[in-house]
Amino acid sequence: MELLIGFAILACIYIILASSLNILIGYTGIFSMAQAAVFGVGAYAAALLETKLTWGFIPSLIGAIVIAGVISAIMAFPSLGVSGDYFIVASFGLQMLIHTLFMNLDGLTNGPAGVQRIPRPEFFGYQLNSDIEYLILTILLTAIVLWFLVGISKTGFGRVLRAIKEDETVVQSLGKSAKRSKITVTVLSGCVAAVAGSIYANYVTYISPASFTIHESIFIAQLIILGGLGSWRGATIGTIILLGLPEVLKFLPISETYAAPLRQVFFGLLIIGFMILRPQGIFGTNMAKKIKIKDSNITAELGEGEKA
Repeated sequence: MELLIGFAILACIYIILASSLNILIGYTGIFSMAQAAVFGVGAYAAALLETKLTWGFIPSLIGAIVIAGVISAIMAFPSLGVSGDYFIVASFGLQMLIHTLFMNLDGLTNGPAGVQRIPRPEFFGYQLNSDIEYLILTILLTAIVLWFLVGISKTGFGRVLRAIKEDETVVQSLGKSAKRSKITVTVLSGCVAAVAGSIYANYVTYISPASFTIHESIFIAQLIILGGLGSWRGATIGTIILLGLPEVLKFLPISETYAAPLRQVFFGLLIIGFMILRPQGIFGTNMAKKIKIKDSNITAELGEGEKA
């Protein structure tokens, strides 16, 4: 039972993470390889606010969101000056830079040793010590995040993001600021990732740079590629499948020496298979069918006179 509860908590955390990247890649077409770094910023910010400044869970969560949002904005301004493959390279560099800072800012992050003894959340003097209590809190925060993101995707701003993915030039010709929208969605993505980071830090009560590497960024991308880009259901299902597979493989008569490499091989084959047989993922849709790259059709999608 404890294993199942622990899996559910991690699944909720990664559903939030996958959703934070989905609004970037799935909706706007911004392929970032720095999501684990922003996840780490949120985790470290919450952990340090709680351990060094003795802030409570809610103030630390808000502080982590603000700090991650500011960091995301700083990253967005120069990196969004490039596009396509160049942005992927730029985001990869940002991932490595932030991870290096986690490793070397000993006075702040405690370097490779990480931050220990992160307290569990406390509300009105009552601390959530049991995993079932923490699961309830995690489910509640996950539901709030998904409700917020789904709502955003249905607004005029969400339609602008989908149009940017299809043809940024046409969006600009209609008087919309594509750059401003991309910076805004990058900040929004970072804030959502910080929520996941804060929940993660308070759950495991110990964080280190090893949890926020480029491999973690790749794994987060795999979640939405498998589930379906631009689909909130896809982010959820993809997370459950890829997090659940290692647990299933534990029941196979395989030595631990080969289990980890085998999992990576299986993940790779799974992604390759989906890219060949169903490139849009399990619940993904062909956005090109929804938004035609023509002035008149995109105008209709955005809405006449609608401001974003």
